[in-house]
Amino acid sequence: MSILFQLYNDIDSLKPTLRELTKVWQQGDHVLLLANTAAYIDWIFAYLSELELEPDIATSINWYVLKVDVEQLAPTTKQNIDFESHQIKILTDDEWVALTQQVSKTITL
Repeated sequence: MSILFQLYNDIDSLKPTLRELTKVWQQGDHVLLLANTAAYIDWIFAYLSELELEPDIATSINWYVLKVDVEQLAPTTKQNIDFESHQIKILTDDEWVALTQQVSKTITL
């Protein structure tokens, strides 16, 4: 089964966290960006492009943010984030709970 990685990082710890995560990611794993981490989507994908990932792993990670976290971002930040182009799904609290029931393990970093 897959793992749900819940990331709650500031911008300074994001790159080292992603570097370590890419070592353990497997096809079908999930990443939920919590709180302000949702605002760093462009940085996340820029950092990931710098790392040498297996192509099938890089494209098989499922990305999510919580609707409540997106709503709490500054208006200009929300306008500048393109969740669709990064294939990031916005989850309600109920969808988040359902996701946690579908994975073998949830890890919050």
